[in-house]
Amino acid sequence: MKYILIILRLSVLGLLLTKNAYSFSASRFENETCPQTLQERSNGYYSVRPPLVFQGDDTTVLQKVTGPEGRFYQAYNSQMTVRLEGDLASIEDFVVYQEDLWLLSDGELLQFSSQGRLLNRYRYPHWERYEKPLGLEYYENSLIIAHGKLGLVQFDLKSQEFSFLSPVNTWQEDDRRSMAVAVTVFEGKAYVALTGLQQGSFNGVVSYDLSSGEILNSARYRNGREGVIDPRAKIYAHAGDIFLNNGGWIHRHEIKDLLRRRNAKPYWMSIPYQSGNLNRFLMIRGDFVFDGGAILGCAINERTPIFAKRIL
Repeated sequence: MKYILIILRLSVLGLLLTKNAYSFSASRFENETCPQTLQERSNGYYSVRPPLVFQGDDTTVLQKVTGPEGRFYQAYNSQMTVRLEGDLASIEDFVVYQEDLWLLSDGELLQFSSQGRLLNRYRYPHWERYEKPLGLEYYENSLIIAHGKLGLVQFDLKSQEFSFLSPVNTWQEDDRRSMAVAVTVFEGKAYVALTGLQQGSFNGVVSYDLSSGEILNSARYRNGREGVIDPRAKIYAHAGDIFLNNGGWIHRHEIKDLLRRRNAKPYWMSIPYQSGNLNRFLMIRGDFVFDGGAILGCAINERTPIFAKRIL
């Protein structure tokens, strides 16, 4: 019995050490990442560098930063901080798979090692203005891509080949077009955010079964009530709900609503902020971070980067 207790205590200690080893540093995100969100240029203008975040076994942050050696993309988590080699174009999204970083860039899917070395480039089979890949998610040894007006595209990590999955309502019966801008996966279902390319075309969230290839439901955003989906929206599955960063605003959806309602029913989660004598609301740039029962992010108020927090 004594040895069993010792083993149990060691097991608990090991779990605690593992949890601490992979804990997310909110202070680093606040003091290092958010200040880099806005950078002043030499001509007096500013450039916005929204952070991208992947939350798997560890939370990894990717952002274009300015350092002594110029401007470059940097990635960090609790285990490493690396500069990604090469002069990279705009990165829309990324995931971490078996320690490698997979990035959606203009024209190519890029694979980097955890040391920041470029390993492979894979050109997209289709590349037009509105076919641009904007969202990326990992699912069962493949990458699921929100590929603009094409809909969902899959990249098999074993065969290293692209294949078409579904248009997911990017083409409506009246020939109006939408484009898929973000995707997340929960319990075998992909939840895809779509924005319209024409007035009256579909804006909303499509639920798609990855096993059967069936569209389960299309929950529409109505312009006069829920608004529209932002072309740079981000979507997440967290704690049994689906969240969107929709142009800086936090939208929370109950999955049961997305699976059955014709019209979407988002719950808007505002972040109040007082600036001088004015009451404002912060709009998060880039990705959310889910940490300790709260949403963390980076916002900008009057050309000043601000760390934003919203309790769930």
